[in-house]
Amino acid sequence: MSDQPTNDQTSTGQPTQLTEEDQQRVRNAVMLAGALVSNADPGFLDTFKESFATGKALQAAPPELQRMLRGGGLPHLPADRSNLEGHVIELVGEVRRLLETQTPQLVQPYRELVLTVARDVAEAAKGTSSTEQAAIGKLEQALS
Repeated sequence: MSDQPTNDQTSTGQPTQLTEEDQQRVRNAVMLAGALVSNADPGFLDTFKESFATGKALQAAPPELQRMLRGGGLPHLPADRSNLEGHVIELVGEVRRLLETQTPQLVQPYRELVLTVARDVAEAAKGTSSTEQAAIGKLEQALS
């Protein structure tokens, strides 16, 4: 991946200042937020419903975020998955801070997208469980 900033523009006409690596971090944070909530209350058939919910939320994302979310493959999981929750929460917060410094106009759309993905995943199967709500609460803290 290149570390050169992209030439994309936001809906406000301002150029983004994110490298391809930064954009991959945004993709990972959004996708892993959904995985975190899904993992909080796992179920085999629920996984399909939750994946569909994630895809639907991503399609409703603002265009400037949709461009970042296209491609890039699957999210990068940590080698040690015993602390997946800690990794995801840290990544979500790091991306928020990155956007605050590089593209502040994307902070609120990013926050809304992460929480939409998380809430839609939680509701996809059988309503939001207490463990899913706890995971969403941790994401909210990382985003504030």
